[in-house]
Amino acid sequence: MSQNSDLQNVFLGALQWVGKNAFGTPKIVELTEDKFNQTIKYIGLREVEIKNLITLNIDYIEFAKRDRKSKFEESISNDIDFSDESKNYEIQPQNSTIRITIKLYDYNWWFIHGGKFQLLIDGVPLDLGRPKSRHSSTARINNEVAIMEIGLYFISVEDFKRLCDAEQVSFRLSGKNNSYENDFNQSTLDYFKSFYNQVFDNKLFTKELERFIFLEKENKKATKIGVGLGCILPILIFLIDIIVGAFVLDNKENDVLIPIMMKLMFGSLIIGWGVSFYIKFKAKSKAKELEQN
Repeated sequence: MSQNSDLQNVFLGALQWVGKNAFGTPKIVELTEDKFNQTIKYIGLREVEIKNLITLNIDYIEFAKRDRKSKFEESISNDIDFSDESKNYEIQPQNSTIRITIKLYDYNWWFIHGGKFQLLIDGVPLDLGRPKSRHSSTARINNEVAIMEIGLYFISVEDFKRLCDAEQVSFRLSGKNNSYENDFNQSTLDYFKSFYNQVFDNKLFTKELERFIFLEKENKKATKIGVGLGCILPILIFLIDIIVGAFVLDNKENDVLIPIMMKLMFGSLIIGWGVSFYIKFKAKSKAKELEQN
């Protein structure tokens, strides 16, 4: 029973991924309301890869009718033992703020809850400090056990606006045992600006939003073709091959048809992925033209 349930979950997960990546209009944010905590959350729907196996996501929490924090909330914050590396925790903001969530997978511990997330905005440093959370678990990557760590950082709307206005933004993610630094690429900066446009001011960063949505649409088109021609079509050909071979053809004819079917499967796989790669390449070239105009 459990095995069937696992297979069903894998199948449903695959369908969800195809639906999210191949169909529908690109979205950057969606609005959800938490009536119990009197908050409105604008949640980013797209993770940005800042390094292999390290992703970043942003969301904004706005407190609609927020009173002063209660003694109960204060006691929760004071009871957190940051030196205890065996327990997970998460500190919720008490005022409206943007949250940056960084998720990393590695085969060694970074202990990012003991490090910092630092920005360099056009040469001006901004230290977001240690994460306001610690979430860790294990996962499997390439049949090996890996470590997943998640860090949550707060940045004010004003500082995020400075980040969006900047021409160059560098970052440094550090933990107790490791660190990584680099510049945000243009695609990531466009994501930040598009997020600001849709959440705070729809008159700003319209060019970046146009470029971002264009790339999202082209990526969805490429995914749709890659999944269709590259994956689904070979499976259909394989099923037809089995049905025809089992119920229609004798062994002699089957020996002729099977190699043809195999070639069609392989050919459709190559064509599908090739067309998908070409669409993404042309989209990036077009995006560069939009950036220069």
